[in-house]
Amino acid sequence: MKASQKLSPAVDAYIAAWSKEEQTELQKIRSSIWKAVPGGEEMISYGMPTVKRLGVVMHFAVFKNHFSIFVKPGFKKEFAGELEAFSQTKSAVHFPKGKS
Repeated sequence: MKASQKLSPAVDAYIAAWSKEEQTELQKIRSSIWKAVPGGEEMISYGMPTVKRLGVVMHFAVFKNHFSIFVKPGFKKEFAGELEAFSQTKSAVHFPKGKS
């Protein structure tokens, strides 16, 4: 992570509240987002870890059977090929647990 990126203790606490396996996956998601969003800022919004840079870039969260990222529709269009194997809603992509 770059010095210009602002990590949030609240996001650390969100991640720490889950099982070790879930923590590992959440940290992978978090790291991937940080690589893609240099200069971003992290916070909790809508009860989920959120990364902002000139507005909200994405949220991520863990659920009973999957992890989700919540993105703008343009993101899903741009990465449609990479995301087609995953369950999706209008604004979210779901990644099944245990299949990373």
